Amino acid sequence: MTSREELTERYQRIVDDYMAEVEESVREFEETLKECTRQLEEAKKAQGDKANKTVGNASANVNATASTGARGVRGRIFD
Repeated sequence: MTSREELTERYQRIVDDYMAEVEESVREFEETLKECTRQLEEAKKAQGDKANKTVGNASANVNATASTGARGVRGRIFD
């Protein structure tokens, strides 16, 4: 084996090792991304549920007062 072949083989091993590390890092990143996405969706759902309860109560109040005149979310529009 010539010096050039040895260098080529050594270089290829270095590249292969590096690519294996990169692939492992990508796998770890994908797993982390999936977990973060799952947690974000759970948080959005929880926030949405909380907002729906608040909006549902506010809507009930707006509808109750709407019979006395035109009212908006910010309060009385017309008297």
